[in-house]
Parts: sequence; structure tokens; C-alpha cells
Amino acid sequence: MALLVDKEMSVNETSTRGETPLHVTARGGNLRATEFLVERSADLEVANANGHTPLMVAASEGNLEVVHYLIMKGADINACTNDESALFLATEGAHWDVMDFLLKQGADINDSNVERGITPL
Repeated sequence: MALLVDKEMSVNETSTRGETPLHVTARGGNLRATEFLVERSADLEVANANGHTPLMVAASEGNLEVVHYLIMKGADINACTNDESALFLATEGAHWDVMDFLLKQGADINDSNVERGITPL
């Protein structure tokens, strides 16, 4: 990865699915690679084709370490796209440790998925 970045490739380059390298590392739970990208100014708030930010992707996969890191680096804990948030996605995936962490960090418990008429809890 360092070689690609050193060759002046953008850490915010998107795939055909609208995913940046940060989405990929967040999905895979690779904290070290996530740190590497964030240190090189990866966009924390860019949404992929599904409308999910890297934090939302990490939460949906239950990757607590990456969720923690992204929040500590300033990712918007209450970002909501397509009526989904990190808290909603963590709950939907039954990732209770991530859900608990997000709530302790101030995630909006009243967030709702308007289309389905439900809240995270």
C-alpha cells in the first residue's frame, strides 16, 4: 500500500462501486491499514455506492477496533445516508459490542430508518 501512495496515487481513489481504500480496510477490519490511510488524509466521510461511510461499513461488519479508531479521528458518529447510520447497521448485524460502544460515544438512539419505520433498538 505504501508503494501505491508513494507513487502519488490518491488514497481517496474510488472503485467502480464507489469504494475508497478506506472502505475496504474498514470492511476487512484491518486497523493498521486504516491508520495508514487516515494518516495520509483519507476522507472519513465519503460515501460508497450504497451511501455508507467507512465508519458505517466498519460498524456493519462488527469491526470494533476500526470503529473506535475512526471515531477518535473525527468520523461523524451520526452520519446518516439512505436512512441508515453506523448505529443502525451495527444493530442490524447484531454487533452488540459495536452498538454498545457507539451508544457510549453519543450515537443518536432515536435515529430511525424512515423507509422501514424502525429505530436501531
